[in-house]
Amino acid sequence: MSRAVGVEIGTSAVRAVEVRETAVGPEVVRFGQATLRAGAVRDGEVIDGAAVAEALGRLWADSGFRAKEVVVGIAGPRIMVRQADVPHTNEEDLASALKFQVQDYFPVATNDAVIDYEVMDRLTGPDGGPVARVLLAAAPPTMVEGHLAALEQAGLRATAVDLIPLALVRALVERDLGPLGGDPGDEAIVCIGESVTEVVVHENGLVRFVRMLPVGGDRITDGLGGELKNDLDWVQGVKQGRRAAAASGGDGGTLLLASDRMLPLVEEIRGSLDYFQAQGGSSVRRVAVIGSASRLPGLLDRLQHEIRVPVEAARVRPTVRIADVGQAAIDLSRAEPVLPVPLGLALRGLGDADRVHRLSLVPPRHTEKERQRHGAIVAAASVGAVLAGLMALAGVQVLRVHQAQGRESRAKAGSQALQHRIDALAPVGAAHADLLHREQDVRSVLAGDVDWAHLVSSVQQAMPSDALVSSFQGSRANPGSVNIAGTGSDQNITARWIEGLARVDAITTLWVPSANKPGGPHQDVTFTSTATLTPTAQSTGRVDQYIGGAR
Repeated sequence: MSRAVGVEIGTSAVRAVEVRETAVGPEVVRFGQATLRAGAVRDGEVIDGAAVAEALGRLWADSGFRAKEVVVGIAGPRIMVRQADVPHTNEEDLASALKFQVQDYFPVATNDAVIDYEVMDRLTGPDGGPVARVLLAAAPPTMVEGHLAALEQAGLRATAVDLIPLALVRALVERDLGPLGGDPGDEAIVCIGESVTEVVVHENGLVRFVRMLPVGGDRITDGLGGELKNDLDWVQGVKQGRRAAAASGGDGGTLLLASDRMLPLVEEIRGSLDYFQAQGGSSVRRVAVIGSASRLPGLLDRLQHEIRVPVEAARVRPTVRIADVGQAAIDLSRAEPVLPVPLGLALRGLGDADRVHRLSLVPPRHTEKERQRHGAIVAAASVGAVLAGLMALAGVQVLRVHQAQGRESRAKAGSQALQHRIDALAPVGAAHADLLHREQDVRSVLAGDVDWAHLVSSVQQAMPSDALVSSFQGSRANPGSVNIAGTGSDQNITARWIEGLARVDAITTLWVPSANKPGGPHQDVTFTSTATLTPTAQSTGRVDQYIGGAR
């Protein structure tokens, strides 16, 4: 009977689900989660691999997981996802074409990201030729390698690196029903985690839009913790999803303050849905909300009020059965907001062809490493078999004559050889330790490095053609910012400026605080604008350059 395990490495916990295929559909047979220390994972990226590996070890021991091969999910603001229509004849031609066109969709070099695609639809183009509608994804190699290294340290191996938004669709969407039931159509699934929020729009299970936001429930509850000096127990109760704590949150002022703190998160979600529609997407008919922070009191009501479409808590699709996974130890009603992500990852492992998205962000060098490891095992087994045969032919006579003498001689020779190897490797160990220390120094000095050249180029390409930049100032302080002064030919330049620069992923919260047109009909409009840098503006290029050069 086929089984699979999905693993989610979240901000404050690692979670896993094991499913098996039955005659009536998939069944959840095991679920567990283990807490992570603060700071071990930030914005979807593993910072402390040892802490993550230790938590995975506890999860496997406490929840009874035995599988060593898993499907792991990733999500974060540094992951880019795009939909594109490209000419399509066969898979080989499509892969070759995308290899050369990928830089048209992502502002990164192909060797600076792990990139994969999946065909979502096959259509007929305007010229009558076949067109493939593909979903492209790109992730920083360091982000993917961090997840894989933590799994390996815990004794696990990833068979696939899946996008969490795709796992959500797989776990929540029942074809022809959608995650909320009813008629099919465009729906949005919003997964609100502690530090990352995923927004995915699908049409009857086919993904049309994905955006990952660097904001989550922590932004709300941390803000409350700073203002509710005498009500920290309530804040912690909200974070941990305790209904009693959330319901007993002091007075109406406390709940009003919580509602105010939700506004930035709600606006980010609304802005993502507005952007989807502005890019030609249809109106979203309803929104399903899930995630560890989705049960913050009043959040769903506030979201529905702002986006003005029905908003409900999502539910696992009804054809997925949940077996006895130890309800005495696990409160499934409390686990429901965090169950879909590892469940969707595990369902991919089952190979359900009707629902599984095959996109996988496993770095090529990791795949090559696995191939070499497998080859080495096969080679070692072959050599061992040959040696065993030779020893079987000659060993009997040798052992009869020289058994005692041979054991003593081999032991002495082995001991001497081992000592020689230890002595020879001592300088290597010292050099490796020094290299690691230098790498740490480089990472510390270049932490938060901003790719200014790429940022200026992106602004230049996105700004209106009739605008001139008179000054550009930037700071990489946390958070980083830019101040740009410019001129334009008419009063509408500020609107065109904001519309153009909204396409630059490296900046956000773009604002034009001042605009002035001096006297005279032929005088240009002068204006100033400010913006905040996003994590996309940061660059690991110089870190890779120095460390790669050292190696």
